[in-house]
Amino acid sequence: MSNNIRVPVVAFLLFVIISSSAIAQSWEYVPPVEAGSGLHGAGFDKKGGIVYFPEARRWFLFYFDAKTFELGETTSLVFSSSDGPLIRYSMDPQDILPTSYENGAEAALIPISPEILELLQSQDYVTFLTGSGEFELALTGSRAAISRAIDLVELEKQAEADDAAHAIGQAASDEAQARARLNTLSGAVDECDRLTAHPWDKNATALGVSWDDLDGERAVEACAAAFDLGSRDGRVIYQLGRANSKIGYKNAIVYFQQSAWEHDYPAAFYDLGHLHETGLNTPQDMVEAERTYRRGAVLGNLPSMYKLGRFSFEAAEAESSEEQQRNAENLIRSSAIAGYPEALEYYGNLIVEGRSTKAKPDVGVIYLNDASEKGQASASYTLAHFYRDGILFSQNEEKYMFFLKRAAQQGHTAAQLELGD
Repeated sequence: MSNNIRVPVVAFLLFVIISSSAIAQSWEYVPPVEAGSGLHGAGFDKKGGIVYFPEARRWFLFYFDAKTFELGETTSLVFSSSDGPLIRYSMDPQDILPTSYENGAEAALIPISPEILELLQSQDYVTFLTGSGEFELALTGSRAAISRAIDLVELEKQAEADDAAHAIGQAASDEAQARARLNTLSGAVDECDRLTAHPWDKNATALGVSWDDLDGERAVEACAAAFDLGSRDGRVIYQLGRANSKIGYKNAIVYFQQSAWEHDYPAAFYDLGHLHETGLNTPQDMVEAERTYRRGAVLGNLPSMYKLGRFSFEAAEAESSEEQQRNAENLIRSSAIAGYPEALEYYGNLIVEGRSTKAKPDVGVIYLNDASEKGQASASYTLAHFYRDGILFSQNEEKYMFFLKRAAQQGHTAAQLELGD
């Protein structure tokens, strides 16, 4: 767990420990101001609870005294109620994150899916099954506490989305002023950033623009103006390459090469590697593609990390090299955990297909669900058919239709045909 995630989580969990006498009888919502962590969550006694971390955009279940967890063993969550069957979920031990505190307490943090979040509200108990025993957490009062936390998190997410939409709309609405800005270097650079920044470029200074939404003609105009007015920043050169690539100009590779190898700009290595891999406007060269992705991965570019991991994993599979497979899988998994959509889907499928060196097939559904939520249409379609055909879990017509409609809305042609759209 990175430090920027660990610090507020530690503050939240310490508050739950200190204030446990006030919430010993049932679950209680814990507001950010009261906890001093900036996080929403709910807790029960000194045993555990849930917390939402916005940068990871997911909920975590926590259980105190992580010393009880043997992280090398299989861990499961078993939900039970007085009027229903047991519901069991297997957890990937690699996803259980131990956290220590100054007072000696320890907790295990487990990322959870929306389905598990719902079960925490509807069942009576959740039991942690590990290699060393069973640890039960009562869910008394959990629905009221958790639903309140969820509602407030959703309000914050909507406010954040509204602010972002307002910023984009405000910038796009004044076309005349935007064009006037192209006459100055700073204005042209700003327009280049606004129109062309990659969503997964960690060095971008503007909200990212997806490939489908990228207006190539306007982006070329803005970035070319910045370049002609003297900007030789690696980011601007990369974005000029991206804009040229969108409208099919062959000179895009020149800008990618300059940004990557002369300025060591992380995002440029992914786009350059993609051209070498596909042979688009340059001879196909898989060795050069791998070398380029590798440099991008070293610099922390998530798309490059995913592509390098995929390259290496498939090569290791062909050579039956288990150690190389594990190393490659770590790259894919790191990119997936960081939220990169393509990595989430690929890793989910890899696990479901039984190709993972670490995780059991049912764990892959968690990654596929996250990929679906991030707009990966084929992940949504895969989940739809899992529920239709009863793969990994029982057949469920309602969830089949939910994911099928989501896939169709995300542009999946087969899903649209299946719905009769």
